[in-house]
Amino acid sequence: MKTIRPPAANSLKVWASKKNIYLQGLNYNRSNDLKKYYLKQDFIMKSKRKPFFMRSKIWIEDDNGKVIFGLGRYKILNAIEEFGSINAASKELKMGYRAIWGKIKATEEGLGEPLLKRSTGGAKGGGSELTPVAKSLLNHFRKVHRHVIDEADDFFEDVFEKIINE
Repeated sequence: MKTIRPPAANSLKVWASKKNIYLQGLNYNRSNDLKKYYLKQDFIMKSKRKPFFMRSKIWIEDDNGKVIFGLGRYKILNAIEEFGSINAASKELKMGYRAIWGKIKATEEGLGEPLLKRSTGGAKGGGSELTPVAKSLLNHFRKVHRHVIDEADDFFEDVFEKIINE
């Protein structure tokens, strides 16, 4: 899908229906990548108040309330996949190596499955690679997280549109 960079916010004219957003004569279906940006712009233009935004967090925990996986651990695994090692991920995320290692170990213990294939030293240096379980966890968490955010955004728009238009 081609990414379209929107014009400056003060030059937008936006109208919205349940399924479509109309932007200066162009019709964008809400299911595309521009949805969130134009929904915010629509909300800002209708309201004379400062804009409001819905925020939510989700995580997976065990029956004792111990966190197994959430957005932070998602970012850690994503960085390890991208940069190839815990050390490189810790530098990118500006976190301590030990903190990252502790979160990975806690998730592995909670799931009962390894998340990383580790290699030590050698000519290429060490590194880490995600296991199929970790890749699946990333993929499924991304889908659940996106779904929750989309539903929350739609619900927020429905509830607050009534307040703003009164």
